[in-house]
Amino acid sequence: MDCEEAVAKAIEAANAAGEILRDMLDRAEVWEKSTNDLVTEADLAAQQVIESILMNQFPEYAFLGEESSSPIGPASSTWQWVGEPLDGTTNYAHGLRSFCVSIALMHHRKPVVGVILDPMSDERFYAIAGRGAFLANAR
Repeated sequence: MDCEEAVAKAIEAANAAGEILRDMLDRAEVWEKSTNDLVTEADLAAQQVIESILMNQFPEYAFLGEESSSPIGPASSTWQWVGEPLDGTTNYAHGLRSFCVSIALMHHRKPVVGVILDPMSDERFYAIAGRGAFLANAR
């Protein structure tokens, strides 16, 4: 498994989701999943693009998104993408510009890659297990 390839694809997926979130800000429909637990149509659209990009590149991996009821992909996979398409839904639903896209790659339930994108400031953070964390390409 090439962690650099995984980071690059996770960044691509986060960027695509971030574009959706920016485009839908202030006009996305909002509803409650449960008491005090909001979801927007932007959450769902962003998760769909993340899932599509990652599963097309890594079909042998599983994927679990916050807005999914269960993981998709091979149940026996030791690799699993975990996506939070809109971390900060309450802020987003109220028009506040403080939210992000979070994506992780797990191997045997341990994180090996993580990517966080703040779509409003266009800041990208990523980390690779054993190699450290970065903002853009600066350690």
